[in-house]
Amino acid sequence: MRIAEIIASEGVGGSYCSDQDAIANGAVVDGLFVRGTPVLPGFHTCRDVASAVCLQVVLDDGQVAHGDGTSLVYPGRGGADPPFDARDLIPIVEAVVAKTLVGRSLDEFRPLARSVDSLRVDGRRLHSALRWGLEGALLDAVALSRKLTKAEVLAEEWRTRLAAEGPPLNVQHGFGWDLGIDKAILRRVGAYHRATHHRQMWDEHPRAMKLFRDRVREFAPGLQIDVQLDMNGFGGRVFDNNADRLVEHIAHLERCADPHGILVGSPFEMRDRASQIAKLGDLRSRMRAAGLRSQLVADHWCLTHEDHVAFAEAGVADYHAVRAVAMGSCHEAVESLVYLKRRGIKTWLSATATGTDRGAQVMAHMALATHPDLMTATPGGGVDEAHSIAVNEMSRTLALIKARSKPRASVR
Repeated sequence: MRIAEIIASEGVGGSYCSDQDAIANGAVVDGLFVRGTPVLPGFHTCRDVASAVCLQVVLDDGQVAHGDGTSLVYPGRGGADPPFDARDLIPIVEAVVAKTLVGRSLDEFRPLARSVDSLRVDGRRLHSALRWGLEGALLDAVALSRKLTKAEVLAEEWRTRLAAEGPPLNVQHGFGWDLGIDKAILRRVGAYHRATHHRQMWDEHPRAMKLFRDRVREFAPGLQIDVQLDMNGFGGRVFDNNADRLVEHIAHLERCADPHGILVGSPFEMRDRASQIAKLGDLRSRMRAAGLRSQLVADHWCLTHEDHVAFAEAGVADYHAVRAVAMGSCHEAVESLVYLKRRGIKTWLSATATGTDRGAQVMAHMALATHPDLMTATPGGGVDEAHSIAVNEMSRTLALIKARSKPRASVR
């Protein structure tokens, strides 16, 4: 079976893009709005609705495969691409992508994904959102062509074993964090995400940790949920990149959250990968010397497969956040997940609240094929919808695979 047509259209993501540099430089958060002038390229205001580009791959038998690409919550930082307008990407699909992919065989996913990765427009790679959306659609197309699930296609091509169940889920509730605690408890998730969008949220972390601890203790005694605390670089800003002072602060947060663990992401946001690796390594050694239980996550400047190799070889983190959407590549994300698991490093298949249902479904299949230790449920920041999409997609996929293995009664 072959690709007959590729259709692109404009859409919207499940959340908002924020100019974190503007916020760090003093832009004032007022509800969902951010008062100030954008600093990073691509922003119209300091907080915009995420744009999406929706891709449909039409097979030569008439079946249609789907994939979406979106801007990120914090685009244009740490190696990630800036925000985009789908109207700028649609002509690229029609003029460049279609010319390369229409007529191609759908026997395998990886060769198609590599073709997308190699495309250049004015000497530059395609925007990560477009690459992610295209790879999702191509994976779906190969699965339809071969009458397999997307998870089976990935497991076969990377020679992995399909999981018997989905991984623990990391859920997020954006700006209504206190209410989200109860949702995380009711849904028995693996981790609950807390971001640091601005200084006020940083100052509220101790109170939030205590509230989290107390709500779990009251309504689900014995339930173990980690807090995935994304500091968004505020640890470095508040303490002038002093690791000892940050260690003291993390120790205080541990006492507030006890007995729940804390996964610390982006404690510092340094100017480049080498500086980030050095700073994380120093922080991790000081945390261990102080007897802290919190685990460090490699995420800022840890984007590409090459980045993951560099961070892994330096041994500076307990977890690696494999940010498939920001990476703009399903196949590169799978490659990184497989590599890290073989090295014995914990993996978190991370996504973005700005994603779509289609992207979330692709993530679910990636998880079943690669066994991450944690996976973000997306899109949006409301917990419930994202959790149901992830759980249901993995459940129906596993049920279908199981049903196929049973002999079918003859139909007369």
